[in-house]
Amino acid sequence: MRKLLMSLMALGIAVVLAACGGDDESSDKDKDDSKNGQASEQQQKMPEPDLEGVPDVVAKVNGEEITKDEFKSTYQSQFQRMAMQAQMTGQELD
Repeated sequence: MRKLLMSLMALGIAVVLAACGGDDESSDKDKDDSKNGQASEQQQKMPEPDLEGVPDVVAKVNGEEITKDEFKSTYQSQFQRMAMQAQMTGQELD
């Protein structure tokens, strides 16, 4: 009984090691590392919103002016949200 149990354990370990080993493992790991490197580069490169040339009064709605500061804060938060979504999907920010 003990011999059978040891044989089954040895067989199980051999199967696990065979499944985990192989020549392709190192190349797959290199590919994964390069993908992770690209992903971390993309995460580090958070684009900045372009607010150059925005006038002091952006719009007038029902006689009420929307100032550059009001527009800037809303635009930046929306821009960050869209940039994060683009990174998650792997698409470029448009």
